[in-house]
Amino acid sequence: MKPPRFLASVAGYRLGYSPQKAYPWPWTTPVGLGILLMSTVLLTCVNIPLAAYDVVQELTYFPNSTLPKLPMSNIFPSFLESSVSLFAPQTWSVGDTFRLNSSTFQFAIASAFDQADNMTPVNSFSYSNVAFSENCDVTNITVSVLRKVDTQSPNAFQYYSCETSAYITCNLPTRVELTATLPDLGYASPLADAGGILKQTSDYGLDLQVALYIDLLGGLAETPHGDGTITITARPCCNCTNGDSSQQFLDAEAQQLLQSPCSSQPARFVASSGDVRNASSPNAPWGVGFTPTGANASDLFDGLASNWLDGYIGSGNLSVLNDPFRNLFQVYYHLLRRDLGVLRDNQIYGSPDMYNRSIVLLNPGVGLSSTPFGTIAPSAAVSYSALQANDTVMQEWRNTIQVFNETDRVPVLEYLRPTPRRKSLGSAITSVFSATFAMVATVWAIFSAVARVLVRTSELRHRAAEDAEWGASKDQPSTGLDESKWDLKEIGYSEGISLAAAHEERGSDDVLEQIAVLRREIYSMRGQLRQRGLLESE
Repeated sequence: MKPPRFLASVAGYRLGYSPQKAYPWPWTTPVGLGILLMSTVLLTCVNIPLAAYDVVQELTYFPNSTLPKLPMSNIFPSFLESSVSLFAPQTWSVGDTFRLNSSTFQFAIASAFDQADNMTPVNSFSYSNVAFSENCDVTNITVSVLRKVDTQSPNAFQYYSCETSAYITCNLPTRVELTATLPDLGYASPLADAGGILKQTSDYGLDLQVALYIDLLGGLAETPHGDGTITITARPCCNCTNGDSSQQFLDAEAQQLLQSPCSSQPARFVASSGDVRNASSPNAPWGVGFTPTGANASDLFDGLASNWLDGYIGSGNLSVLNDPFRNLFQVYYHLLRRDLGVLRDNQIYGSPDMYNRSIVLLNPGVGLSSTPFGTIAPSAAVSYSALQANDTVMQEWRNTIQVFNETDRVPVLEYLRPTPRRKSLGSAITSVFSATFAMVATVWAIFSAVARVLVRTSELRHRAAEDAEWGASKDQPSTGLDESKWDLKEIGYSEGISLAAAHEERGSDDVLEQIAVLRREIYSMRGQLRQRGLLESE
């Protein structure tokens, strides 16, 4: 059964050249056509993400977030894809302020150092949205309790306040030191806001002021000694060795704070400096600074004689303030770490057990009335400790911690990030078609060139074989029949042999008649080849 004419023409398509003999591998044409069709489909899929989208510069607060996958982009090998989205970094200067996303604190850049040696101060540096949770931690905390005396009223009246601040060290990778400021939350009852985490620094600051008033000053019965301030700066510690303050030691200890056992035990602090001042004292109007010798926050004032207070604040033993200071350090430290995203096993807001192990219960002056604080209520330490049994409150605290754990702790800054956006539908279709057509044309040109080279090489080899056979036939004696057969081959390929020569050599009418029939058949075949385009017209 003969194949249809269309399939026969496809199988023998000439690929744009003029061979002198039939195409020797007709089966390669449909194979090549199939490969071309499959290549067209593949190249169309490739060009959808490449040509149908424009890259635009888009403002974003989170440039590190993963962009959505473009259609058909999964067919690209991973080594051809960009691993990160490029964006322009921010230039920060010393003194700039910022907030982290969902942050309670406002942070200010206090100092920065050259990235090469971490020693040379610089005024500005580049920041590329590095996560603070992996590169920052609290370096030290400063707590001040202040008393101001109103000397204009008939009876001297005392006002109290509490201030807190902190230093944070970051490697971004530039070494940067930050200061943190907690907004003034005012006084709040521990139970009024269901024990909200953000209120606790004010509540524990109030504990410290009450302790100063009740335990150190003896209440209103003792004549105030003027405006006074007690300031303690302490750092979180693991080994809590107060003698070594070298940067190398502090860096090593900072790493230990992130690892067990330090990260799984209640936080400890060692005081690095202290200051007692009284602006209105006649004996020492500027007060005195000192270096505590204690090993942790439970003995911040260890080694200080009680008479140091005379002429500054009042009379008494400063050690009564150890526990109130320690509690405020704990609350402030863990609240800062929560904002930074440095969440470890000893986080007091994640576990009632850790909270109770970290906070010291104290309850000075409960029920005392006519004080600068009104009637003194139970301390924040006692009230919040009781809240640990409230499952609803503890679940709220855990949920808050979980939010900070799952959120990238980065500053809320605007970045320009290259983002792909699809063109209009018509433009996208045109772009994909144009790109695909250009690629398919290139593939077809390569296929045609290879086929042309192969066919021409085959023709040259065939002609060389014919020439060799012709030369051999001339050198060998042959019968007339053999010469007639050679004459017939020459008629089939080149039409170079005349019938007259065949007649002279054979001298037979039968042979002439056979040659004539064969010649008619050859002419008929040539005509069919011309009709099908497989042989050029003369």
